[in-house]
Amino acid sequence: MDNRIFNVNGAGDKQLAAVLELVFNQLGERTFAKGWSINEDKGLILHAYHSGKPMNEFPIPLRASEALPMVLAWLKDADAGRIKHTSSWDQPYNGDGDNRPGWRVYCEDWGQIAGLGGTICAIKPTNLWFGK
Repeated sequence: MDNRIFNVNGAGDKQLAAVLELVFNQLGERTFAKGWSINEDKGLILHAYHSGKPMNEFPIPLRASEALPMVLAWLKDADAGRIKHTSSWDQPYNGDGDNRPGWRVYCEDWGQIAGLGGTICAIKPTNLWFGK
């Protein structure tokens, strides 16, 4: 599907597992992650195929459930903390309430990330807002 729209934020391993299943299946039941890359603005990008841009290939293609442990480990790593909060929705909420760490799984226009074809999604740390 060329006009994919996907943008979900949340917290927790179970919710992330369900979201990854959904975004992988949005491309079709037999979608596998063949590689990954990091973009300082976009986060961890999972690729379904090589689009001619630099990509780190997995030794074997991964299903959503197989990519989950790697994504969880990356979100806990200091490298994830260096990803820029380019969207106001990812920034800490500066009001009467509370911020908690979470993640966001998303696609951009045409189901791509940073203009790259062949992407499944991007994952980045985000701030979850909780009002009083």
